[in-house]
Amino acid sequence: MARLLFVDDEVQNLEALRRGLYDRYDIALATSGPEALALLAAEPFDAIVTDYRMPGMNGAELLARAIDLRPEAARIVLSAYVDGDSLREAINRGRVHRVLDKPVDLDTLASVIDRELEVTSLRRENVRLVREVETRGAEEQLARAEKLAAVGVLAAEVAHEIGSPLGYAMGNVDYLIDFWKDDGEALRGRLPDGAHARQVLESTLDGLRRIRDLSRQLLQMASRERPPAVPIDVLAAAETALRLVSHRTAPLARIEIACPSPPPPARASEGEMVQVIANLMVNAAQACGRAPDRPGKVRVTLGTADAWVILSVVDNGPGFPPGQEERAFLPFQTTRAGEGGTGLGLGICKRLVEQYGGQIRLLPAPLGAHVEVRLPKVA
Repeated sequence: MARLLFVDDEVQNLEALRRGLYDRYDIALATSGPEALALLAAEPFDAIVTDYRMPGMNGAELLARAIDLRPEAARIVLSAYVDGDSLREAINRGRVHRVLDKPVDLDTLASVIDRELEVTSLRRENVRLVREVETRGAEEQLARAEKLAAVGVLAAEVAHEIGSPLGYAMGNVDYLIDFWKDDGEALRGRLPDGAHARQVLESTLDGLRRIRDLSRQLLQMASRERPPAVPIDVLAAAETALRLVSHRTAPLARIEIACPSPPPPARASEGEMVQVIANLMVNAAQACGRAPDRPGKVRVTLGTADAWVILSVVDNGPGFPPGQEERAFLPFQTTRAGEGGTGLGLGICKRLVEQYGGQIRLLPAPLGAHVEVRLPKVA
């Protein structure tokens, strides 16, 4: 039987919930935020159902603190007075899974709780499987799984990105076909002049090359074999990464690439560096989404120093928790445990960068996080 914690400052509401749901769940009651936190610290719960408006500590603040104690627990808010600002606070601070209006029908509440418990069970199973892989020490299997996951996530973005060059390539072909009769005889008076025809064909070829290059990058990312280190254009890799993830990151943050002067080639794999940079961009944008009090901004800067080509990704999110900077690149370290984060991303970035003789590290930032990637400069 699932263990639930109901929190409300009105005792009669708690008793009504207990009477109506005692035969479905193992229920504990708390009349305040501090009392609820004490219970959460003492024992595990599968779900937390709390009133929003309570004296001293409201439901959003309670759930925000509860994430540190029981990140896997489902989080549901009940309230008769949830305005827009309160709703945003509940979602952004407490990472609430559901918000329901009071009074709520007990059958409806039970149905919502059951659905959230199913999701919670899946999250726990996912964490268990990930930990199981960790204990086996299967680092290469983790790397392979992460690469395939990245390919799966990027596949939808690639499909969108391919649509543009494919569209104008097909349009150009249709345009040229219109100059020929059905029997194949040229309409000489209507044929475009040589310069214009060449321009149309070159534009078509450019679109097809872009499709080819995107397809190659996806295949390279999915390959079991380590791609060879070759001279790559890091600025082009960053621009490709931004195109691939822009539809995911745009609602969370504005990403800009700053490059005062084109850097020299670096020695690495373009496909794997696109994966690294795309991962860093998505992480930074998601971090900005956890700081809703300010517009999200991510700045990607390229430059050189000594024998390195340097790429920096700086965001204005909440940053890493104090003392966690050194552990950020270890497997299974995540600031999104309550949102399904596995903590594999930065660890894989570190492995991909270092296998080509590069470096990746966190640097101090006045606001948010600052990740720096160094790749060997081609002599």
